[in-house]
Amino acid sequence: MKRFITIAALFATLLLSFKAQAQLSIKAGYTGEFVSIDTIAEGKKGTNYFDGYYFGLNWRFNVTERIDLSMGAQYRTLLGEHSEHYYYLPIQGFVHHYTKERQSLIDIPIMLGYAIPLGQKVTLSPFVGPMFSFAVSGSTHEEWSYPFNTQSDEDWYGDNGTRKRFNLYAMAGLTARFGHVNLTGCYRYGLLELSTREAFSIKASGFSVALGYEF
Repeated sequence: MKRFITIAALFATLLLSFKAQAQLSIKAGYTGEFVSIDTIAEGKKGTNYFDGYYFGLNWRFNVTERIDLSMGAQYRTLLGEHSEHYYYLPIQGFVHHYTKERQSLIDIPIMLGYAIPLGQKVTLSPFVGPMFSFAVSGSTHEEWSYPFNTQSDEDWYGDNGTRKRFNLYAMAGLTARFGHVNLTGCYRYGLLELSTREAFSIKASGFSVALGYEF
């Protein structure tokens, strides 16, 4: 938590010091997340996919005529659901298993872009940069039925939580600006290990597509 507060304070200080030159935009869009979970002892690997959306603010500062620095603050929420029917030998019958996972995060992306004008009204801006991410909440809900009727819930970040709240992504993407409207596509790769247990490895990566309006 202390690291997140420090990052947020630095971010706010930078915004205040440059606010006279900043271009403010709001944006919202779709985001997907791939979470790979490796069971090291058993050598098993799996990937879960999450659908989600995000929205937030972004400030863009002109460093030179072509180069700009953008910093944002956004809220991101993710949802993953999985349902399966499988044969369970101890009862010699089929069991239905349903899983729902939710996660909410606050992201601080920092992007360095290069503007490429296409005519008078369209500009393409490829960008790269880091994104700091702090997980506000995360949980797994499981249900077993046919013939069982049991449920369980897990808090990822509780006292015995299995995951770490902080992640650092490396980002690369492209923004197309049409006057005040902009369209952004981005890929992100998680650099940090998220598991709190030595027997497991958890890494995340994802992508996003967003529509924004710059004032």
